[in-house]
Amino acid sequence: GGPLYDKESQRLIGVVSWGIGCASPEFPGVYARISEEISWIQQSICSDIPFNDRPELCDGMTTMAPTASAAPSPAPTPCTSLLTSLSVQADANNNQTFWEIVDLENGKPLSSTSNFDPFGVENVDLCLLNEKCYQFSIYDSKGDGLEFPAEFNLAINGESIGSGSDFGYQEMVTFGDCENICKPAEITLTLQTDIFGDETTWLLFNSDTSEIAYSGGYIYTYQDSTEYVLPMNICEGNYIFAIYDAFNDGIESPGYYLLDTGSSTFTGGNFETYDFLSFSISSQDSSNCAPDEIKLEFEITMATPGLVTWFILDEESGLVVDRDFVTGSGESSQCYPRKCYSFFAMDLQEDDYYDNSYSYSVTIDNQIVIDSSNEAEGYYKFGPCDTDGTTSATDGTTSAVLARNIPLLVPMVI
Repeated sequence: GGPLYDKESQRLIGVVSWGIGCASPEFPGVYARISEEISWIQQSICSDIPFNDRPELCDGMTTMAPTASAAPSPAPTPCTSLLTSLSVQADANNNQTFWEIVDLENGKPLSSTSNFDPFGVENVDLCLLNEKCYQFSIYDSKGDGLEFPAEFNLAINGESIGSGSDFGYQEMVTFGDCENICKPAEITLTLQTDIFGDETTWLLFNSDTSEIAYSGGYIYTYQDSTEYVLPMNICEGNYIFAIYDAFNDGIESPGYYLLDTGSSTFTGGNFETYDFLSFSISSQDSSNCAPDEIKLEFEITMATPGLVTWFILDEESGLVVDRDFVTGSGESSQCYPRKCYSFFAMDLQEDDYYDNSYSYSVTIDNQIVIDSSNEAEGYYKFGPCDTDGTTSATDGTTSAVLARNIPLLVPMVI
């Protein structure tokens, strides 16, 4: 990663971790903080360097004493929680297989292997916590799983919870206290590569924990003109999906990507360097809102790629309660407390409102109340609203009105 350098103090303070594109004005890059890992960095650099040759970084560190003969190892402590036992036998195509066990809540890997000998066997035992949610995933880059007699077997406290060989591109097994800790939901990415499949990579990033939940095209490159259907389990939270093309020409037709989050679908492919979108996962069923809630459904159709953002504001407090960035056609739904809100969509590229290359509709409680094919520009209120914009004391009939006296189609800093 590139450095983040303090010129005044002449110190390195960060190293690039991830970002959306490069130096995009609306999306600054994320850096790993050097000071958080300085002890490990010093130990890694300084431990094997002769005293007289050490850099300034090693000042104050003492030379490690010679290691004494190791005492006999104590007997292993029995695992009293989740004894996780994994056995994986590779097939002849050993370089196609990769597996990992992760903490599903924060996305951090606990154990993984991508380096097998042909027909090699790997056995791993982990003692994991009861009050966590974990996931085992195994991948095959060619989509033919493990050829017989190769297979995997995952057992918890001696009981098998997953095994097999015929899993195509991937198989996932969740275990632990997932319903109480994580409430995982399955989303699916369908990727149809173009004739340059190895140019495509993607990331799914948890914006709450600053961790990468899933990625593709890095360990193994994608094949040309191939369809991949990739299910993923993710916890409740807010996410950013970003897809990249190394040659800056997107995914050429008939290639495309389609991300189905359960409550929303997003599709695209006709981008240049990258495309991205944000979404949320909630255990609440947005198809059946509570009586004291409003159900809002948003659908957008884009004839050409663009960059549109929409906001929902609480009219009483003035706070943004929901927002999204949209680069292609898609739909989403969500439940909100029954209050007075305002909704508006704006074109961040400042062109699509005027050339009619996209349209959107908003449905409130199963009734279409905003149709941009009639009025593309505007700012809408919906819910039980009084004339001053506050929440009505009575339930009232949910409606949406166009407020023409509030110009919002102007450049904004998000």
